[in-house]
Amino acid sequence: MLNIGLAAELTGNVTAFLQMFKIREIAMELAQYMTGGRKTYGMIMVGGVRRDITAKERKIMLDLVKKIETQFKECWEAVLDAPNLVSRWKHAGVLDPQVARDFSVVGPNARGCGIRRDSRYDHAFDWYKKVEFEVPVESGGDVLSRETVRARELFQATSIIRQSLELMPEGPLINKEAFVKPYAFAIGNDEAPRGSNIHFTMHGTSQKVFRWRVRAATYNNWPSLRFQLRGNSISDAPLIVCSLDPCYSCTERITVVNVKSGRSKIIDKEQLKNYAKTLKDSPIKEL
Repeated sequence: MLNIGLAAELTGNVTAFLQMFKIREIAMELAQYMTGGRKTYGMIMVGGVRRDITAKERKIMLDLVKKIETQFKECWEAVLDAPNLVSRWKHAGVLDPQVARDFSVVGPNARGCGIRRDSRYDHAFDWYKKVEFEVPVESGGDVLSRETVRARELFQATSIIRQSLELMPEGPLINKEAFVKPYAFAIGNDEAPRGSNIHFTMHGTSQKVFRWRVRAATYNNWPSLRFQLRGNSISDAPLIVCSLDPCYSCTERITVVNVKSGRSKIIDKEQLKNYAKTLKDSPIKEL
């Protein structure tokens, strides 16, 4: 909803932007009922989760899910009924499927050009093996296709939430005997709104996280941007970047590892900016 609203605002439809944020407020209320927080949740603990859902909260949450679906459907249909907006989105920032595969694009950016890639479906675990959902795919590769994927995914998300609230069995919240061996580590992935994230986690002593590293989806999606910008007007550039849904703070520094030598180097924001300006004297060539 955030990204669709921003894309609408960038094409002059401020009303749709405000309506999307109004509906998004219901989603944040839903999160608060479940986790106690609107934005930062902190639900997962070693051996289980931090809090339960009461019968009263379950009913309220189901009502909120219905509200989200109803209001979003009306808003999305109104967006598609705006010919000026749709004409700006259509054929803008086209991403070729082969380029998407070559650069390992993830999330709506991949699914918007016909690549059916979703970690929840491709690497289903635990509850995802029990709920039913589809992976929305569009074939246009343009802004309209990426935003349509996001709209269709919202209904898949609400369906998963509804199934979970209605079907999830009762049981203990946490296994108090659960124990992670000190300095044991694991690699896992999750499907976020921007696409697949990969996490490396190492436990320390006292059952607390010692090290955690993440490869955010934006790392995969940024490199293909230059291909999406080609052939478009400068006025479309903000819209195309928006449809990529980049997280700037996720990518203000990178760690580059030479797998042959084992050497690594952290490249910070200023080095990246200077490199982007000069396009020479790569800060990683010494590796």
